[in-house]
Amino acid sequence: MQSSFLDDFADELLEYILLDRALDAQDILSFRRTCKRFQRISHSNKVWKAKVLCRWPELGQISNSVAASHDWQELYKFRFHSIRKVHNLLQDVIQDCYEDREVSYKRFTPFQQLGADYSNTIVGNICIEEQLFDLLNNGDEFSNLTQKYYALRALRCLQHPRLEEEFMKLLDAPEDNQTLEESAILISQWNQCGTRVNKLKVYKQLNDIANTVRQILCTKYGDNHPASQGSEDESLSVDQCILALDVFNEVFYEIYHFEGNKADYYNPDNSFINKVLESKKGIPISLAVVYAAVARRLGISLEPVNFPNHFLLRLDVQPMQENNPKKYKYIDVFHSGKRLTNAECFSLSPMMGRHGSEYFRSCSKRAVYVRMVANLMRITSHLDDVRMLDGYELFLLLCSDDMDAAIMLRRFYLQSGMNISEVLNYLSKCEPTGRNMLNLVKYLMCEAKLLLHEEENKNKNEVMVKRRAENQDVEYSVGMIMRHRRYDYLCVIYGWDSQCDMPDSWKIQMGVDRLPNKDKQPFYNVLVSDQSKRYAAQESLMVEENPEVVSHSEVGKHFTAFKNTHYQANSELLKRYPDDVNVTIEKSNTGCVSEMQTT
Repeated sequence: MQSSFLDDFADELLEYILLDRALDAQDILSFRRTCKRFQRISHSNKVWKAKVLCRWPELGQISNSVAASHDWQELYKFRFHSIRKVHNLLQDVIQDCYEDREVSYKRFTPFQQLGADYSNTIVGNICIEEQLFDLLNNGDEFSNLTQKYYALRALRCLQHPRLEEEFMKLLDAPEDNQTLEESAILISQWNQCGTRVNKLKVYKQLNDIANTVRQILCTKYGDNHPASQGSEDESLSVDQCILALDVFNEVFYEIYHFEGNKADYYNPDNSFINKVLESKKGIPISLAVVYAAVARRLGISLEPVNFPNHFLLRLDVQPMQENNPKKYKYIDVFHSGKRLTNAECFSLSPMMGRHGSEYFRSCSKRAVYVRMVANLMRITSHLDDVRMLDGYELFLLLCSDDMDAAIMLRRFYLQSGMNISEVLNYLSKCEPTGRNMLNLVKYLMCEAKLLLHEEENKNKNEVMVKRRAENQDVEYSVGMIMRHRRYDYLCVIYGWDSQCDMPDSWKIQMGVDRLPNKDKQPFYNVLVSDQSKRYAAQESLMVEENPEVVSHSEVGKHFTAFKNTHYQANSELLKRYPDDVNVTIEKSNTGCVSEMQTT
């Protein structure tokens, strides 16, 4: 098409052509160089908004939060340049923090500053978050592991301040204006920073269940029956509620197949509303949140009951009577929505006896949030990474005066070697009660001062290099996937010593003196599939003949990819073990070939 022909087109038609999805930003820039008129048309905010949302559709979330006059061309430039800038910042973190057990939050300040460089800080932060999301989803799940490891931590430090503001806004609202599903979404977003938890998608799923109930009610009882017309604005009578709940149970358990996850009860996914709606499995409290949210959409008011060991909902079946033991029916969502009397509820917690009427009272929505987060704290308490931190930090947002939890959080920071200055500042100001807590705070302060001194005097450029020529007894190498001969656990090597480098007390405790070669043999640092990190003797390990992924959260800290037979060391690990690459490939492939020949 000749430019002279385009000259005949009206401005509106040219703009319409530029909106075509087949034309990208580079095409628009080429078009604008033609003449002054085309240059003016190519500045169209409408065109650049279309190009932004075409390339980065996730940014559609900001459309309703910016003014109509927002400069979308500037946003395109910022988002485009953030690709390289975020990559460079991550490389700096990888290089500077590899020796750190966990990365301190202040190390991610440059990511926050990058978002603040945009004219609208909220929009700028969302752009940086989206770039980190892109990195997390870049390639297959077994590639770019190191980048993903640090991108997840950077994303966490960007998201949590924003989610904290949203949570505080929710808590400050009158309780009648709060919904359990809104808090459940925030809890899910807080604890799943690497997952896009879409609020609108969750609401749609809840609405779809409610609509299915209405359709069946209409089929059974007619369009005009009150039970089929119930909504958040129109509550049903008790009889109508009972009738609607019967149909609701049929839909919830027989059509959508929701159920209590008895087989994998302590899986954290059971606590996240997006995962519960996806898998249709959960624990009593998460299923109750979903159930109550759908019921409210049908005009059924169910109150949360913080019953010991088993969360319940209750329906007021005699609203005109008080102090009547038969006033409420209690709904056990975990067990197919059974409706229980007071007496039947005691069977859910046999240890509590036949007393405790206070446990049958409805609780505040805030109490529900606290219990949901406390459940997550218990489930993740054994984990040795940021997933455990998520629960403690959110719990303290809800219960800021809980000193025990606050001090336990700072203790974990110290054990991880992170946020040392923040820990020291908190401990110097807190006022513990009781001798034990006071002694613990004094001990933690001493530890914090020591760690801070080490941090300030650490030489970041000092790298201990281990050469194989000087350690010829070392048979295995970093990246090899191994099997423990005695305990049968699967692991990957991320470090080694030519001899056991642990104190005598550890050797005695671990029975090293009972090994044939005792401590006079190489020992290996390994990441184990059960999320533990161990130090294993060479004679206790053998090459895994059927290599598979080692599901440890710190694999990405040391390795950049899973290569079917072994893990590929990242640049920082290679600096420390420069001769291991060829050994890893050779021995890993030899192990697989040996297995093939055997079979």
